[in-house]
Amino acid sequence: MSAVRPRRGRPHSRLTTTAWQASIVNPLRASLIIDAPEGAVRRALGRTDTWTRTATALGVRLEVAGPATGARAALRSGDLLRISADGPIARLTKAAHLAPRSLILEVESPGGADRDPDLDPSVPVGRHAPPRPVPSFTLVSGPLRTCRISMQTAATAAGTVATVECRIVATPELLTPLLRRRILHAAQMLLGIATLVAREPVVVVGAAIIVDQKVLAARRAGPPEVAGLWELPGGKVEPGETDEQAVRRELAEELGIDAVVAGRVGRDIDLGDNSVLRCYQVEPAGGRRPEPTEHDALRWLDARDLHTVDWLPADRQVLGDLQRAMLGWELQRRLGPSG
Repeated sequence: MSAVRPRRGRPHSRLTTTAWQASIVNPLRASLIIDAPEGAVRRALGRTDTWTRTATALGVRLEVAGPATGARAALRSGDLLRISADGPIARLTKAAHLAPRSLILEVESPGGADRDPDLDPSVPVGRHAPPRPVPSFTLVSGPLRTCRISMQTAATAAGTVATVECRIVATPELLTPLLRRRILHAAQMLLGIATLVAREPVVVVGAAIIVDQKVLAARRAGPPEVAGLWELPGGKVEPGETDEQAVRRELAEELGIDAVVAGRVGRDIDLGDNSVLRCYQVEPAGGRRPEPTEHDALRWLDARDLHTVDWLPADRQVLGDLQRAMLGWELQRRLGPSG
């Protein structure tokens, strides 16, 4: 009786077979009710600093490769997240007798969002902002076979329910209960950091440039939902900036002028999604004439003409205070310092 030979291409032992089999994890999910508007939560989940702060809290180094710049830049399709093989990841791979490796995840954004809504001046904020996409992530390289991270949000009466789901395929020697616990811990940490970020207000500054008792209004060129409406020039305050610095930067970018910031005009205007509009009285400096780079028209308005143009809803709420500021500015100019 001849010996039975093992078939070619198949493992010779049960141990070898197990070593090469891949195991599929049921989706690991973590959810949290966040006391913040859904738009603010979605913004936080897609912001670079939410992910870097989460990595730091977990003792992991995370680097982002892509066109995004600035701490608050939004993650966009094609960006790569490299999680270095330090801390927990290094300990896990060492315990599994694997060489420490980095995880590289690629960002996927619905619709392939190719612009950063936090840095693009044409994208409105608050109630007039278009729905913000929440990114997902797929594995490009690492010790796992496959990995996909997705996130969802839902507005409820109690707050915004945010859910992080992770689907993994990995070898059994790596796919341990410890790894599952660490994945859930990381997801919970991400939601905790996102809560802090979502509660941070986004400040939009508006510049009331007053010359000869007239204020400069600028007409929006886009996006379509606000195109043709008028506003005070300005934009979002970036991390590390004061309001005054943001006003001067925005005026240099939008109108090509320098300016002296004199003081506040009115109160904060609620834009929704934890965003506020804060207006400042401004006097141009340097003698340069304002030229629009992001608007399609400019117009000087006196106090009687303020209501003759179609303002953005938030800017319209400032008109009463703006009118008083225009009259007060002219009175102060006529009286002089001694008055």
